[in-house]
Amino acid sequence: MADIFDIEDFKPHISGDAKCLSCGHAWVIVAPVGTTEFECPECETMKGVSVGMTCPEVVRQCECGNHHFYVEPNNIVMCSRCGIQQDVSED
Repeated sequence: MADIFDIEDFKPHISGDAKCLSCGHAWVIVAPVGTTEFECPECETMKGVSVGMTCPEVVRQCECGNHHFYVEPNNIVMCSRCGIQQDVSED
């Protein structure tokens, strides 16, 4: 069973659905505003992301099927799931 926390300890907060980029586990998050990464309660990696974010019409997808990327200098993006890097300077 999951730990239960007092919501008053986390105000202001964000809440919503989350998914692990490593194992695919889905759960509900409640966290302080500004939190950008979440620990997966299933596999305990820090690869939890919020689900349902707004995104542009054109969405980049990695070969592994992931849509979340880290933006690096010099027009390089790196897949947060498998680490493949892509040059986006020609997009």
